Amino acid sequence: MPRFLIVAGPDRAEREEALMKLIAAFSSSGYKTGVAIHRTLDDGGECSAKRFSSAGAAQVLITRGKETALRGKQGGLTPLKRIGARYFNAADILLASGYYDPLPRVEACLSDDPSRLRHRSDPALIGVIFRSLRPRLPIPAYPLDGLSPLVRAVMA
Repeated sequence: MPRFLIVAGPDRAEREEALMKLIAAFSSSGYKTGVAIHRTLDDGGECSAKRFSSAGAAQVLITRGKETALRGKQGGLTPLKRIGARYFNAADILLASGYYDPLPRVEACLSDDPSRLRHRSDPALIGVIFRSLRPRLPIPAYPLDGLSPLVRAVMA
């Protein structure tokens, strides 16, 4: 089963931009990268799979519907872990967005406004990705164009 990293944040465009950079960072470090995105039926996202693949993702899965949005466990696995076990066995890392699983997560704060952080008190939050102004937080902050330290930390 792959390692997991959830990308969270208040803005979908910021999450997707951070995902694109993370895909490139993990792939260029030699890791086989998978992407799983949960979308609601009305939010579009028609070309995301192509964009993620062109950034270097080996596999992309975009899910819709209630099954993958469940917060509880079934069969001892959370929804994202079930997806990882079923579809991403060959991946080294599974990057995800739209899941509530208690797995390591980073928050995309690309507007450089730390007051917008939604997951500040989440015990699974391992860092924040920022564009230019490093936020003052008690957790690591990673620049969008310098994600190698985050890659090393996740894969250690």
